[in-house]
Amino acid sequence: GQIVFPGTQAASAGANTLDDYEEGTFTAAFATGSGTATIDGDDDTMRYTKIGREVFIGGRITVDSVSSPSGGLTITGLPFTCVALTETAERSAWSVYATGLTGSVNALQGQIATGETRIHVNEFTGTTNADIGDHMAAATTLLISGNYST
Repeated sequence: GQIVFPGTQAASAGANTLDDYEEGTFTAAFATGSGTATIDGDDDTMRYTKIGREVFIGGRITVDSVSSPSGGLTITGLPFTCVALTETAERSAWSVYATGLTGSVNALQGQIATGETRIHVNEFTGTTNADIGDHMAAATTLLISGNYST
């Protein structure tokens, strides 16, 4: 036996009814506070699996070139918008692994916020969050995985 879902979701009002499943890929891009960090066109595809309201994202992206990037770093192009729930219950943390960053960087982390289709990536210094745009360089590679609600 297999379960087959229609090409277009047949939404159900039942909280315990699984009414959607989808797999696919999307093209990621970077946005920085200022300057640019451009993703290599041969390494910009990420994968997703949507099960009901949960979207699971994963993949690797590599920087092709930079032009004085600074400020915050976001990964844009996620396939679905993050839902708004009571008391920001929709927020989720993301696993981010990086190689080829410039300078000294502590632990990286990511999050997605209400109504967005992008992952905010920053450095956790041990006590506060810090922007990492200025740590991006040509050949920097990020491995990303996480999930969020739609």
